[in-house]
Amino acid sequence: MAFAHPSRAFKPFYMYGTVGENNPPTERTIFSIGSVTKTFTAALFAAGVAMRPDCFDWDAGLKRYLSTYLGDTGDLSKAMQLVTPRMLAQHTSGLAHDSTGPADGDGLFLTNPSAPPPSLLNAWRTHRGPQPGSCWQYSNLGFVTLGFAAVSAYRCAGMGGSYAGVLRDQITGPLAMPDTGTTVADGAQLARAYPNGREVSPAAPSDLKSSAADMHTWLLAHLGAVRGPEHLMQALATTIRLEPLSVEMCGKHTRGPTQMGLAWQVETGPAQIIWKDGLTSAGGCSCWIGITPAGPANESMGIAILVNGFWNKDKPAILADNHGPAIIKEISAAG
Repeated sequence: MAFAHPSRAFKPFYMYGTVGENNPPTERTIFSIGSVTKTFTAALFAAGVAMRPDCFDWDAGLKRYLSTYLGDTGDLSKAMQLVTPRMLAQHTSGLAHDSTGPADGDGLFLTNPSAPPPSLLNAWRTHRGPQPGSCWQYSNLGFVTLGFAAVSAYRCAGMGGSYAGVLRDQITGPLAMPDTGTTVADGAQLARAYPNGREVSPAAPSDLKSSAADMHTWLLAHLGAVRGPEHLMQALATTIRLEPLSVEMCGKHTRGPTQMGLAWQVETGPAQIIWKDGLTSAGGCSCWIGITPAGPANESMGIAILVNGFWNKDKPAILADNHGPAIIKEISAAG
């Protein structure tokens, strides 16, 4: 666990258990971070908006970004043409929950230049979902699509052609986050992962990999407590700036979230928590990252929890999500 508190000198890392062959984890142990990857994808696009608004626009239709991948294989469906990067980042695009398969991650994270697989191209050409922007549905497919849109925009700007490359150049390099990337470096301590009791490799290309040390930096960066390029710090502030939403859940008569950042979700209360969780059966880990901005009754702080496994077959589920919000609330209440 990483604990970030810019205004007080607290111990930053708390390690528990083992990560293989009875080895305890360290702050440099590598974990799969699941959907916390989405916060990096949103930050990449936001950084582009801050630098090159001629190539990046949160509210432009996806044809601007995805047509270069389609070539002469057809066009985006009419519904896809109405989707914007902002809708992808706030889960209001109407795209399906799941991506089209493991090849999506391979094409985005491992291929240089990044290239969508045929199954994803077909999804873009044939999508017939709800009216974009009209409802809320958590979408992994949407964020894979946002990743490819970001890479396309960086190509427009002449700043790279692969997700891995622009991530390194725009975020992990400037913020000195050596453990965070699309692949695991040779010799790095990689946590063995046990989702629902079976062992898998957390090196699977379904998401980014990171460490408690880098998650500590990521927390501090969002709290404005590390030095980085001005455009990047501006971009990170943009992603956690909450915007009101007024939509129902897709296909249901229940209210969706009333506020969202870009990738980041929010829990209201005496201590407002801006958070993102991650769980991946491919990478086998469970994680949670959250911050509380400074307010009249509390100081800014952040927590990241990385667990090399999870249990969600039945109750009680064992997930990082169960602990992160509770820890922040208890610390905030204690003052």
